[in-house]
Amino acid sequence: MKLKDKVALVTGSAQGIGKAIAVALAKEGANVVISDVNLELAQATAAEIAAMGVKSNAIKLNVADLTQAEEAVKAVAAEFGKIDILVNNAGITRDALLIRMKKEDWDLVINVNLTGVFNMCKAVTPVMMKARTGRIINIASIVGEMGNAGQMNYSASKAGVIGMTKTLAKEVASRNINVNAIAPGFIDTDMTKKLSDFDILARKAVRVIIYKGTSRVETLREQPGSKGYANGFEGLIRYINEQLPANEVLGQAFRREVRMYPEIAIRELVANALIHQDFGVTGDGPKVEIFDDRVEIINPGRPLIDTLRFVDEPPRSRNEHLAGLMRRMNICEERGSGIDKTLFQLELHQLPAPDFRVTDLHTVAVLFAAMPLQRMEKPDRIRACYLHACLKRVSNDVMTNESLRKRLDMPEKDYPKASRIIRETIEAGLLKPFDPDSKSRKHAKYLPFWA
Repeated sequence: MKLKDKVALVTGSAQGIGKAIAVALAKEGANVVISDVNLELAQATAAEIAAMGVKSNAIKLNVADLTQAEEAVKAVAAEFGKIDILVNNAGITRDALLIRMKKEDWDLVINVNLTGVFNMCKAVTPVMMKARTGRIINIASIVGEMGNAGQMNYSASKAGVIGMTKTLAKEVASRNINVNAIAPGFIDTDMTKKLSDFDILARKAVRVIIYKGTSRVETLREQPGSKGYANGFEGLIRYINEQLPANEVLGQAFRREVRMYPEIAIRELVANALIHQDFGVTGDGPKVEIFDDRVEIINPGRPLIDTLRFVDEPPRSRNEHLAGLMRRMNICEERGSGIDKTLFQLELHQLPAPDFRVTDLHTVAVLFAAMPLQRMEKPDRIRACYLHACLKRVSNDVMTNESLRKRLDMPEKDYPKASRIIRETIEAGLLKPFDPDSKSRKHAKYLPFWA
């Protein structure tokens, strides 16, 4: 056990993240003091931890009160003879847009989340300096780095914790005291169990809407998201897949259902919608709309790059911290590989090319159900040809009449039709010949306009 006989004081540890931290410390052999404003809950947690074979007790503590902080540290040091670890976890939220935020809600969040950390650090530092050793871990938040609409008080408090951590670390490093901050994203705890409890965040939850037929006239079901993006993503994708139309495929021995759209395509486009949305667009969030003939994945905000360059341009995200977190958790692909993976899967399943649309306030990615070539309109054929050329280019290959016929499931005798589609795409300014001097249409090679 790495922390055998160490003494840890964890604030706000009766439940949620604090309790998880306390349990983890106890598993490594530390004796843990549970502090919380809810003494009854703190005592229950302390009893659970004591049953693990370490010492644990509970104290009632409001970290916003310096006197209580000093008395708590004094009591723990007197009982255990030392304090090796302090985890400043206690925190609250009172969310609202600035124009609606009450002064008392600003003060309350700052007093608990920021001043509370100051109070605990000020109280425990003399104890650790005297022992010439100690560890202080401050629980900040990713919003302290990136901000979040509707959480000015919370974001400011956590940004302050990060700055305080860096400063205190420099002040006490010579006394062998390490001070660090951890900035988690949205975590599923009792405090954050339902996004609907947080007015601003609730509007950023992903809504899945299933319509009857091909229009928005009649809604069959609407499912608002209730979890954060990271911890709710797998469940979201599973729910979307369950709502998609399915085809029954007859194998040699069994029948099996195959969803109309490949899961990888859904996964990548939903992840992109989360990552690239504009959080500054208030009152709106990502949506997945399912129709009989298509799926539309919508996010607030216009894209930062031209939709025609989604395949080859490295993505530029408004929310790089969120993007990095989701990549580390393997929720989305590495930089630049999501759209080409989507195109590859759609071509593999012989589905029409996706359409990326931009409105005044939104970016829309549309996946279409299977459609024979003869039913495709001219824009559909041009889009399929262009995106096929893009996929070939980023795969270090070139498009040909033959590859386009294979993409559109056309027989070899239809090469004149494929040539016509290629010509239409060139005339639209989206395609160019690889060799302008070549006279052969059937064996010519083609590149997207930007290559």
